[in-house]
Amino acid sequence: MPARSHPHPRPSISNVSISAGRASRCTEALRDIAEDFAVVSDEFLHKTHSAATATTELLRTVVELDRLVQEAVSALVVRHRSQGEPLSDLAPSLRLTEDRLRKKFKPATVDENLASRTRPRRAPTGTTTCPPRRTCCAHPTSAWPAP
Repeated sequence: MPARSHPHPRPSISNVSISAGRASRCTEALRDIAEDFAVVSDEFLHKTHSAATATTELLRTVVELDRLVQEAVSALVVRHRSQGEPLSDLAPSLRLTEDRLRKKFKPATVDENLASRTRPRRAPTGTTTCPPRRTCCAHPTSAWPAP
């Protein structure tokens, strides 16, 4: 009599959790994260050109960039998974196993985190935004000056 109650090998866990809505929300969050990353990285660039900037201030900016990267990674993993793609595609780049990716980036948790995420300042340091009722930018809602 076999030691296991099931003589057949255990079937592999289905990694597929297809959800077009979740994939779409992750894509939109990635756009927001990319914008935030541009703003914060521009701020970091400006801060590094001043010898007077305190190391603690530079570190706060780098930590903010790291937080944005982690948000982007979680959104990318859940987006990939929600599109029905295998986690084995992402595992080597992240140096994690598929099982670890599945456990670390639970779709419901990532959805909740992305929905409640806070946004950094919308304009980079040293840049002025358009004043109300005046168009100085290529796009009226843009925080970036026109070229």
